[in-house]
Amino acid sequence: KTEELEAVQKELYSAKLTVKVLEEKVQSMTKEWEPELAEAEKCVRLADRRTDDVQKDGSAARDNLLVQLADAERSIEDCRNKLRDTNNKFNTLSINYNDSQRALEMARLAKEQLAQSLAQHRQLI
Repeated sequence: KTEELEAVQKELYSAKLTVKVLEEKVQSMTKEWEPELAEAEKCVRLADRRTDDVQKDGSAARDNLLVQLADAERSIEDCRNKLRDTNNKFNTLSINYNDSQRALEMARLAKEQLAQSLAQHRQLI
């Protein structure tokens, strides 16, 4: 878009210079130059319109990209929050698993002690 804008601006500048030269020649020459002047003026108007269109298109594209960038940033932040939540849940599960493993080990030891006590008690009887 920037290259198109520069090309159109160069064309506009060139056309304006052409118009100025033609205006000076028209003052000193006959009516045969009037059609060329009219054509040059038409070219300038067209170039002005093209410049305006390119500027509008560029502004719209920039605004659209800014909206897309903001959406992407929100999505990234959402993903980070979900990742943080998932990590917290994983840590909680890991802690609960470790607690369960310790409780199972304590229950196994208690069962062994109970079995030993029962065996000793049977020997005494």
